[in-house]
Amino acid sequence: MSRSSYSPSYSPSASVSQVEDRLLSQDREPQQSSNKPLHNAGSSSVRFGRVSLVKCWLLGFLLLLTVSASWPTGTSAAPRRLSGRHLILPHRHHVHQRSADRQSLEHRRNITIVTPEPTSTLLCQYHKSAMSTMISLDNAKKVAERTMDAIICLVGQWLDYYWNEDGGLNGAIESYSLHSLNLTHPLHEETKKVKFDNDTKRFIYENQAEVGEASEELPKIADALMIVRHLMLNVTKGHSSYNCTFVHIIEKLSHNLYMAETAMNNQLCSMSSYTYTGSYPDHNFGVTLEAIKLLTVVQQKYKVLLEKQRDEEDLH
Repeated sequence: MSRSSYSPSYSPSASVSQVEDRLLSQDREPQQSSNKPLHNAGSSSVRFGRVSLVKCWLLGFLLLLTVSASWPTGTSAAPRRLSGRHLILPHRHHVHQRSADRQSLEHRRNITIVTPEPTSTLLCQYHKSAMSTMISLDNAKKVAERTMDAIICLVGQWLDYYWNEDGGLNGAIESYSLHSLNLTHPLHEETKKVKFDNDTKRFIYENQAEVGEASEELPKIADALMIVRHLMLNVTKGHSSYNCTFVHIIEKLSHNLYMAETAMNNQLCSMSSYTYTGSYPDHNFGVTLEAIKLLTVVQQKYKVLLEKQRDEEDLH
């Protein structure tokens, strides 16, 4: 076999320059073929860049819509939710609501319920008394006036001795003005209307409720007096000032109760259940203040009942 048949593309007569040109052309072909994938990859990156740019514009537009929707109307401040302040600064309404719920819960926990032992006598609020005389009503009114002044004098002396601040009765009332004993009795809604006048140094009964008949009012007076006396006895007994101060206030409440029962023709009645705030800062002062307010209301009720009795006698 000849060499020309073994290598048809090779010619012995080819010059050296032709061989070199042929080799150079063979070297260019692989390079051109290798450059094609690089060209395709570049095209893909351009297309990917265009797609990413569209997505960025779309996301930016959606973010702008979200900001504009959550922006507070009529304000220039950043939205609380976007700035993250909602995580540390709850809405005021929610704060007040939680505070009110917590205070209401604490109020319910601090309520003390007092249920007296059952007796054979009827409860005062259900008792219907006989017709009261003008003399008994007038005597009851005078006793209420005198005993209330005496209680104010006693509590004033007690405050002068035990109160660590100036102001006496007025100062103590102002210091406890944000607290409420919330002692429930038949005249509780009326005693809440009694205020201390700093100018006259007297207790004023404002927005007085309409007074009913003696058969309706006297049992309420007696029941309220029993409740205030009962609580005062429970919270002050054993106190260092019991024998000097509070025992005398209890006696004066008992005197008023006796006058109310006398106005009901000595028909006795039993005390109803009641509640009061167990967390009140000073029950000794709180129940004494309630006694003064109660006697202020009782005086006015006796006064109106007397006027009604006089009007009825004038008609006859």
